[in-house]
Amino acid sequence: MLLMLIFAAWICSHNYKNLLAVFFLLRLGFNLSFKLIYGQDEFVL
Repeated sequence: MLLMLIFAAWICSHNYKNLLAVFFLLRLGFNLSFKLIYGQDEFVL
């Protein structure tokens, strides 16, 4: 997960136009991971 965040930050720093899209995908993926691991509906990033 930490590696994904670092990679996303690297992408954003090189392509700032995709900042919103990357954030949305990260948030969606993190919510899904949180739901699978902890069995809760939402994790507010």
